[in-house]
Amino acid sequence: MTMQDSNKYLVKFAAFFIVVFILMLGLESAAFVTFYAYNSYKNPSLSLMQVLHSTWTTTGFFYHIKESSKGKTANKFMPDNILGYRLRPNYEYLTIDPLTGADIRPLRTNRFGFISNSNTPDTDAEITHNTINIFLTGGSTIQGSGATANSKTIAAQLEKMLNTRLEPPGYRRERAIHVINAGVAGYNATQELIYMAVELQYLAPSIFIMINGINENTEFGKTQGRAYHQTGMLATPELDKLPLPILPAFQWVTIRLLAKIGPLPSSNTDIGTVQEPQIAFKSLVERYMGIIKSAYGIARSTDSAFVYMLEPTSGTGHHPFTEDELERRNALIVDPETQWAPYVTRNSDFYDDVRLQIMAIKGDLPQGHFIDGSALFDAVSDDVYWDPRHYTDLGQEIIAKKLYEVLTARFSDKLYTYVGKTSASA
Repeated sequence: MTMQDSNKYLVKFAAFFIVVFILMLGLESAAFVTFYAYNSYKNPSLSLMQVLHSTWTTTGFFYHIKESSKGKTANKFMPDNILGYRLRPNYEYLTIDPLTGADIRPLRTNRFGFISNSNTPDTDAEITHNTINIFLTGGSTIQGSGATANSKTIAAQLEKMLNTRLEPPGYRRERAIHVINAGVAGYNATQELIYMAVELQYLAPSIFIMINGINENTEFGKTQGRAYHQTGMLATPELDKLPLPILPAFQWVTIRLLAKIGPLPSSNTDIGTVQEPQIAFKSLVERYMGIIKSAYGIARSTDSAFVYMLEPTSGTGHHPFTEDELERRNALIVDPETQWAPYVTRNSDFYDDVRLQIMAIKGDLPQGHFIDGSALFDAVSDDVYWDPRHYTDLGQEIIAKKLYEVLTARFSDKLYTYVGKTSASA
């Protein structure tokens, strides 16, 4: 074969590659529009949530390629028969930059499957009765999405404060304090409750802290009273098992089309069909309050203190958005004028109802403490939101400081040993 023939074949190959690339790009674009239109038609009031999921799905394609090239599974989570799904031990979870789609800010789990508070998770110690153990439960905000490192999450910063700052007058620190990050992206309060009941309560807890709110007020929370919501991030779809990568929006549309006409099952056979429990017939806020009371009961059964925080989320307080925050928010929203207002209104209404209900049940939680975190960022003019729902390092630090103040003022006896009044406190 001559050099001229080789060049001719290379040109043909390049042309073929370009045509295939353009074809795939066209298919993906059309499928993405179909995906967005379908979801917007079904529930226009949740358009922002759909855009967030759409953005994740599109950029999530790069997870598939990257993890597959490493010989790893593209599945971010591992199935769990009780919780639905959970974090993988010794795994790396990435935050996607909403402006570029790049994978950044990795958070690593330790061998126990918790996001580590250390940038070296391999050195994490066992959870034992020899330490004061504080468990933080929640969704992606607690897991640490947006933090620049493991050491910058809410759990990590709170642990550092409790172990390094001076004890309250009359108390002495005699045991190390561990704050265990039991946050899992996407978890709702029901999953947190189950997590506490079947696992966390047996790990020598001293204090339970639930930080949630926003994951309750989603399509999953409104339409499903089940223990956990089924999610596309959990089980690998049938088409995703093919050796050739398929773009995610095109895959999403294709799978649902095949499920409609028969070749693929319409339900996720890996998870199975989940029946709606009786709590589905209660209102969203009634269910939520029932979960908080049940979580408090589990904490008290283990002689643990209980703290519940209604988590900050953009739009429910009066934090003045910075230019960077607005840029990142608008990168996730196709039409801010028509999509942002319904999102904020829905969240604000839900938070207002929760505040009223929590006041009504406070008498039932004498050993608990409620923190309304919705206004925590109101006086802060710097970047606290990484995207509309997740926090920067500063945002996570502010939440950690608030928790530190509450714990040391309200539950010092759970953290330290009382040694009597000192001269400074007399």
